[in-house]
Amino acid sequence: MSIRPPVWRARERLPLYADAVAQLDLAVRNARVLARRAVAAVRRHGAASPELARAVDCLADALDELVLHLDDPDAETSSRRIALDAARRATEVLAEDRTMSTSALVAQVRSTAVDLLRGSGLTEDEAIAELEKIEPGAEQT
Repeated sequence: MSIRPPVWRARERLPLYADAVAQLDLAVRNARVLARRAVAAVRRHGAASPELARAVDCLADALDELVLHLDDPDAETSSRRIALDAARRATEVLAEDRTMSTSALVAQVRSTAVDLLRGSGLTEDEAIAELEKIEPGAEQT
């Protein structure tokens, strides 16, 4: 019995992990900023939009899916779809509330979504292009 095949498989995944770690570090930093801004917004203005809260929940779900993807890079993942859903939900809140506080929270959700998209293997340009597809007024395909 050989122990080499698992070692080789792990070695093959190293570039995937290395690329993802940098983006996940940025996602964690953005999530911390998001949490601080959310606390400040709630203290100043009361509860945020339930849809904005759902967007943050979607970010957590996208992260969970991304971790599964890193464990099995060949498996289909919905992390990208969920991260984009988080950004879409947050962006839609701006139609009702364009205050500085809400705009800052939406920007953080969107920034964190880009980090998660990049962690899933997209380049920065690809991640931003995907995000731009969900902009208000953008054509949906």
